[in-house]
Amino acid sequence: MNHNPEAEQAAYHLAMLEVRTGNRDEGLAAMRDIAQKHPEQASDISKRLGEIAATFTGQEKMEEAILLYKTALELSPTDLWPQVHLGEIYEAQGHQEEAMNAYRDVLLQKPESPVSALKFHDLMSNMQTPHETMLAEWQAIVAQHPEAAVPLYFLSATLNAIGSTDEAEELLRRAKEINPTISDVITAAGE
Repeated sequence: MNHNPEAEQAAYHLAMLEVRTGNRDEGLAAMRDIAQKHPEQASDISKRLGEIAATFTGQEKMEEAILLYKTALELSPTDLWPQVHLGEIYEAQGHQEEAMNAYRDVLLQKPESPVSALKFHDLMSNMQTPHETMLAEWQAIVAQHPEAAVPLYFLSATLNAIGSTDEAEELLRRAKEINPTISDVITAAGE
């Protein structure tokens, strides 16, 4: 089998052009094929699909953006920014449960994700989720990742909100032992 880098590069650019200009099915099929043949390019392809999806989001073409973010996740499942962006779209569309699931999925895979944690916590607060439910959500994440500062921080905040200040202070102390700048990290994630 002949390996022609110039032809492969042209195929890549053509596929991206098809994705951008409306022939998404063929373009995405070509992207999947390239990623399968060249797994080392999957992350870059995923990133480029995310960039196009962001453009579609800005143009309020949400269904197209969702399709591209899902494909980006399919091609590079360890790159979780597309999952965060899916959560944002679902949230903007009023699909709170889907948004919560998206943010939760990120946190279960990468618990030190302050942006996802803040979005997850804020969404639960905006939905007026009972504190007991919020507590159970954060406890489940902390149970899977007891050494992650970000979930400990939000579990502490939830405990504080329900009046369990001693336990909240202990968890915040643990979070700060793991990451002394955790408060700054959370603040920066909200900016």
